[in-house]
Amino acid sequence: MKIYDTKDIINIAVIGEHKSGKTSFLDSVFFVSGKVQEKGNVDKGTSIMDFDPEEIKRKMTIRSSYSYVEYKNKKINFIDTPGFIDFIGEMEMALEVVENVILVVDGDRGITTETDRIWHTLDELHIAKSVIINKVDILSLKFEEVVDKIKAKIGKIAVPVEIPYFENGKFVGTIDLIHKTLITYEDNGRKYTKKPIPQEYNQIVEKYREEIFEDISDINEEFMEKYLSGEEISEEEIIKGFRECIGKGKIIPIFAVSSLTNIGILNVLDIIVEEFVSPDIHKEITIFKEGKETTEDISSENMTILTPFKVRIDPYTGRIVYMKVWTGKVKTGDEFFISETSNSVKITHPCLSFGKTLEEIPEILAGDIFVVPKLEGVKVGQTLVSQKVDIRLKHLELPSPIFFTAIIGKNRGDEDKLAELLTRFSEEDPSFIVKFNDFSKELEVHCQGENQFNIYTEILKERYKIDFTLDTPKIPYKETITKTVEAHYKHKKQTGGHGQYGEVFIRVEPLERGKGFEFVDQIRGGHIPKQFIPSVEKGVLSAMEEGVLGRYPVTDVRVILYEGSFHEVDSSDISFQIAGWHAMKIALENGNPVILEPIMDVKIIVEETYMGAITEDLNSRRGRINSIDRKEDGTAIISAYVPMAEMIKYSASLSSITKGTGRFTMTLAYYDYLPEKMQKEVAEIGRKIKEKEKA
Repeated sequence: MKIYDTKDIINIAVIGEHKSGKTSFLDSVFFVSGKVQEKGNVDKGTSIMDFDPEEIKRKMTIRSSYSYVEYKNKKINFIDTPGFIDFIGEMEMALEVVENVILVVDGDRGITTETDRIWHTLDELHIAKSVIINKVDILSLKFEEVVDKIKAKIGKIAVPVEIPYFENGKFVGTIDLIHKTLITYEDNGRKYTKKPIPQEYNQIVEKYREEIFEDISDINEEFMEKYLSGEEISEEEIIKGFRECIGKGKIIPIFAVSSLTNIGILNVLDIIVEEFVSPDIHKEITIFKEGKETTEDISSENMTILTPFKVRIDPYTGRIVYMKVWTGKVKTGDEFFISETSNSVKITHPCLSFGKTLEEIPEILAGDIFVVPKLEGVKVGQTLVSQKVDIRLKHLELPSPIFFTAIIGKNRGDEDKLAELLTRFSEEDPSFIVKFNDFSKELEVHCQGENQFNIYTEILKERYKIDFTLDTPKIPYKETITKTVEAHYKHKKQTGGHGQYGEVFIRVEPLERGKGFEFVDQIRGGHIPKQFIPSVEKGVLSAMEEGVLGRYPVTDVRVILYEGSFHEVDSSDISFQIAGWHAMKIALENGNPVILEPIMDVKIIVEETYMGAITEDLNSRRGRINSIDRKEDGTAIISAYVPMAEMIKYSASLSSITKGTGRFTMTLAYYDYLPEKMQKEVAEIGRKIKEKEKA
């Protein structure tokens, strides 16, 4: 295997909604480029990228996978990503390590709501974007109409670089607008012939070429002068300007292909190697250096920096870690330090991946992607550095979970196995979060949607034969007080030997929401020796673990220790802990306690036609709408504060109201008083949970 320089590497993430044909597009790429002699097929379970048994069974991409082709002295790394937005974690980690992204669009469906959601994950990334209109051979609409719909959704800078060419109603080739050439295909798409453009296509060719030239003129003054003055512009100048536009996000090229017949695929590969961005273009990245955020060209650093972006646990090979080399180079035996933990790991047997096939390689240079089998102790998102320095790459923030459930093993022996497997799923998929609820003592799954959850639970049942039940997760209520109160407690216990003695006087005050806990030592004159002050605080904190209403944790209080007494012989650490605990319980009882509920900051994106139904539904959920932002594309973003208890099953409700087109995000905003009429009911729930736990 040839070792490729950074300038000869092209990294591409392929994204698109389920059934758009992105995995089939890659199977066509591997076939027409000569990487495989027999084309993979998703329906037959022979696709190169969808090799996981669950993917073969469901005929869909669940986990991102990486493969490469060598084409015209370039190495093109492709990362195929899941099409369901539920698996956004897989997609976003892949997007972090590429310089280019191809959105595959089903020509008949165009930019659907789901495709739009996937596309908007790119908003904060500086990635060269492009669009492939797939299934052109069965397109019911005119190609220009599909292009116009794409432009309406993602902007006018989306411009075709080729248009489909039909003979007798059959899609047989494309017209390359950059090179002004008709390309027709034979030998199942593996060969093409270049011809002059038929005269009847001249008008549409010039129309789209003018759009390309105008976009290039926006960033290249020399090109603009030639274009405006009518001077002849060489093909080399067009290609150079076009590549610059792609790299700066000023043009989003649109291609026309058929993954079924392989028509158009070879020309896409030609344009990729000619005009797509290599890792040597985007040298500046955002990092944290000794705790400070900075953007710099890390290639100047005299070290090697890697980031793991994917973990796959193979039943035969074991743990496989996918990595990107940002700067430097990697050889087998190289040692790296993990910035986040200061631990070290050794890279042994680095490999290239082609689907599930691994091929060992002696050296990997900056910009390239590789995998390491059997590598333990490394997690997705960490930074590996060849020197012991504090450098960490900044990563995308994954969307907050919107689907929650508690999961309980039916049999005692299943609990540990269930926790182990769910943790393994979360290791492979960063948006699948497994938590242990300290209050209810239940295992919870927080993820992006029902599809994601159902797939993993089916694996638990079918592959691992684990039986379980599901329950609504317990809301993390808290308690606080609403008035200042004083409390006193003397702990005095005499036994045969040393006794126990500790006396405390505390004042407990309510704090603003979100302030948590403050402990103030106002002891003067040595009434309580200094060594026992932390013991009082420890006892107070222990008492706050369970409030007096629903036994929920206590928050937003200031505890002032202002007086006390001790005994020269009998006072001890445990004596003052016990005194602090009892004094705090007395204060909580007398401080007019209330229950607090978590309030979520919710953003809902819907088509304007559903706004009335959505706002009405939010009102029924005790929501408070803050703003409504109407967009040009006919969608609206509704921002609201809504209690978490009302959002637990919101995903299904939103889907029902909007016929599956709505989407939302939510994050914890703050805690607020639970309405008085609900206090008794929620307190009873909390007490029952704790009684069940003790039983």
